[in-house]
Amino acid sequence: MSRETQYHGNQSSASVQFHSKLILQLVAVALVSMFSAKATQVVQWGDSSRQGQFPGPTNAPIELTNAVALAAGFYHSLALTSDGKVVAWGNNNSGQTNVPADLSNVVAFAAGAFHNLAVSSDGHVTGWGNNTYGQSTAPSGLSNVVQVSAGEYHSVALRADGRVVAWGNFFNGVTNDPSAVPAGLSNCITIASGASHSLGITADGRVIVWGASSKTNAPAGLSNVVAITAGRDASIALTLNGQLTTWPADFSPLTNIASMLTSVVSISMERLWCVALLANGSVAAWGGVIPTTLIE
Repeated sequence: MSRETQYHGNQSSASVQFHSKLILQLVAVALVSMFSAKATQVVQWGDSSRQGQFPGPTNAPIELTNAVALAAGFYHSLALTSDGKVVAWGNNNSGQTNVPADLSNVVAFAAGAFHNLAVSSDGHVTGWGNNTYGQSTAPSGLSNVVQVSAGEYHSVALRADGRVVAWGNFFNGVTNDPSAVPAGLSNCITIASGASHSLGITADGRVIVWGASSKTNAPAGLSNVVAITAGRDASIALTLNGQLTTWPADFSPLTNIASMLTSVVSISMERLWCVALLANGSVAAWGGVIPTTLIE
């Protein structure tokens, strides 16, 4: 349910950048994956038979010709256009594709399972879609936001000062409790969310995890992390040397494949589906459906 996180050199970023004509943004979703091979073309693949995600494997809206960023939820997809607008398509059972008419100047966004978040250039957060646990309603007074992430029924925002704010339900028996964010999480540089847990990278390259599952704790000694992504109960960290660390260890299908990859520059995960972009421009995907060919 997260946007991808990426890194170039030693910086972690939620912005869109390009490499070998491929956008360095890969979004793995439960039943569909999509990426942009060019700034003007969005390509998707996966199971399109459920919930009307899209009518065919490559059918993003025909009017979508200026996408610069992508995000995907459980059965819906989002694109950010070069003029700061959001385009949504797919299943709309919770109003997740009803983009607010006055939403503009968007600089960051995220898709949860059934809700979405967008950050405007003034640091304001707008949410829409399912709001059962208040996950689409940003806390009063929240400002100076630079990044958002969204889980199944919770939302997280990163402020410009490195502080993290969370709201909604992590399924830990607590709803809308600010203490859900660990007290030690400060100087955060990027965030990610799984179904019912979230992660943050601190400025010194450490990963802090919180949420419902005890299995989400980061491995001891994990350091030099530059990007993170999360799925159902699992998480993946990209370290400075271009390698992946996956946990918990009993998710062997994820761990085995991820451990074989090197020179990774971008990673995204949803539930048990993962997509990675390598430095040579090739794409590795495992745990889900992949296309037979990729557009160069």
